[in-house]
Amino acid sequence: MCLCLKDCILTDINYQKSGGIGPTVCNVCLMNEETTTHVFVECQKTQQIWTQVIKFLKIENNWSFSYVEGNLKHWFFQFPKLRHIPFLVFWGIWKFRNKIGIEWFK
Repeated sequence: MCLCLKDCILTDINYQKSGGIGPTVCNVCLMNEETTTHVFVECQKTQQIWTQVIKFLKIENNWSFSYVEGNLKHWFFQFPKLRHIPFLVFWGIWKFRNKIGIEWFK
């Protein structure tokens, strides 16, 4: 998750910045450039996932999709027994994104 916050994860945009060649569109929504922020927060599908997680856990929904770092800090201090949940959500989103990307090449 720290790699996500520091924009060090290998999204399509970061891949191209390092000299790679390929598409830059989000594998999940096919609508926007695939930046780290888009993959984990801005993508419509990702927002649906976060909304469902918040609803399932029955926690106050004051999540701001424009202030991720603050949301996570609030989550860690407000819900210490649920600190692992954001890590699992990030991992699940990344795994899903990769699965869709691999399907493109088949």
